Amino acid sequence: MLVLVLVLVLVLVLVLVLVLVLVLDISTQPFSRAADTIGMLDYEKLDVYQCAIEHLACVFKWLPLLPRGHSALTDQWRRAAMSIPLNIGEGAGKTSVAERAHCYAIARGEAMESRCDSRRRKATQRRPPYRPHS
Repeated sequence: MLVLVLVLVLVLVLVLVLVLVLVLDISTQPFSRAADTIGMLDYEKLDVYQCAIEHLACVFKWLPLLPRGHSALTDQWRRAAMSIPLNIGEGAGKTSVAERAHCYAIARGEAMESRCDSRRRKATQRRPPYRPHS
């Protein structure tokens, strides 16, 4: 099950990075007027933002499972995961393409950092001591 969740996190981060690369200039995206998006801000309609929120939810599920003594890793992973949707939202509010691109580049960097943190989490998993068969 742990492997399945790690694969899910990896796929989610990779999709997030791919979508971030593809949407560096959101001014070319048409605005959706569907009934299910009424009341949503424009950036909340972006697939990359939805992926970032899903990734954040996964990270918050995994944080309590980290072994004691790894508070720095826990804090870094939480901050990196939270920064992704925050930077997407900030970028959507910028008026120039360069400012948006800067915010999206930061979000992409945080997505990569979050992926590294998930790999470090895997490396810190407690493993039972090796006991050879008698």
